[in-house]
Amino acid sequence: AELFQLEFEYLWDLARPPAAVSEPGWDNMSCLERLNAARFADIVLAYDIGGIRALRILEYRESHGGFDTLDELLQVNEIKTVRRNAILKELGCSTP
Repeated sequence: AELFQLEFEYLWDLARPPAAVSEPGWDNMSCLERLNAARFADIVLAYDIGGIRALRILEYRESHGGFDTLDELLQVNEIKTVRRNAILKELGCSTP
């Protein structure tokens, strides 16, 4: 039952609205904080990301306890500089 609950919460989180609209203090967050708070709906809208890449980002973040730097995003499969910059732009960040 515990594993089912964890899976349900993960899937439920995918359906939540973007953090940019509903997360208190989003406007005052740093780029790194936004990347670590971003939801599926925030990431999937970035240019050339799509659902599979957005899920990979969320899974990487979950398994590594969050991103320590913005460049760590490049460790995710199929995320290179152009896609990283598109994600950061979608999150309202300036690119490094």
